[in-house]
Formats: sequence, C-alpha cells, structure tokens
Amino acid sequence: SLRGSGSMGQIGVFTFGASYLDQQGVNPIEKLDRLNLSTNINFNLNDRITSTTGIQKIRSRNPFADGSFDGLDRALINMPASTDVRQAWMPDGSPVMFGNNDPHFEWLAENQFNDELTNRWMVSQQFGYRIAPGLVLSNNWGLDTYVSEFGRYLDERPWRTAEGEESGSTIQRKTTRTTIN
Repeated sequence: SLRGSGSMGQIGVFTFGASYLDQQGVNPIEKLDRLNLSTNINFNLNDRITSTTGIQKIRSRNPFADGSFDGLDRALINMPASTDVRQAWMPDGSPVMFGNNDPHFEWLAENQFNDELTNRWMVSQQFGYRIAPGLVLSNNWGLDTYVSEFGRYLDERPWRTAEGEESGSTIQRKTTRTTIN
C-alpha cells in the first residue's frame, strides 16, 4: 500500500492512494490479483464554495478452479492419501490417469479453470455552499461503473475423444453495470 497527500496552499488539499494485493489460494489455480488507485481533491473555490472530488479505479483478476464434478477441487479431495502424485505426465506427454476419466491434478489445473477480470471506476463529486457558519447547502453525485468478464474453460479430454465421446466447452460472458446517484 502507498498513500500520499499534499497541500495546495489555501486553495485545497489532495490525497493519493495505491494498493496491490496478490493472494494465492489452496490449489495452484486460485488467486486474487487486485490493484486499487484512489485520489481525493478538495478545493476552496472561494470563501463560501468548496468542491470535493473522489476517484477510485479498481482492477481485479480472479482465476479459480472449475467446481464441476470433474474439477480440480473434487479430484484433490477424493484422491487417496497413498496416491503418488510426483509424476504428472507420461513420457508421451499425456497426463497420468487415476481411473478412466480422472487425469492428474496438474492437467486439471492447466485445462479446466474459470477466470474473472473486473475493471471498476467509482467517482464522486460534491459542491458545498456555506450559507452561514455551521449551515452548508450541498450537491452530491456519484458514478459507479464496472465491466466484468467471466470465462469458464474446459479443454477437450483427448482420451474421451478417442473413444468417440464429446468433451470440452467454453462459456464466456461480459457484464456491464453503471449506477449514478
């Protein structure tokens, strides 16, 4: 985290903040990567009128394991403690299999996952007019807008295709939301 502030003399005050979070989950896919930038600017436009502006930008990325029946979390939970997981790949590059349709968890981590990327802006503005000492008339407005992109990726399981069964899919969606107060 980084915070800074400064003064613009009798005109006003500004602050700036930045923070970055890089957090890992229990399994190798899950993580949270977030950058947050913020600034606040306070102006005294004259002896009666003030302006306060706040701007915040947040960018977060959150890849996580597929939660389906064939997903990584289920594979890790159901794997017997006696299973030797040191070798993930066969000499031909195919994954080590635990049963007919259960590949090594490293294959699952690389080929079945979800990902979400969100970009968000929050802006607020306030004007104040001092009518008398202790009495201020103010006008406030705010904007909160974001775009979130989600993807679920399940790569083809070649051993199923070789048996004539279908496998693999992709789901993608984009959500946009804007709120004005």
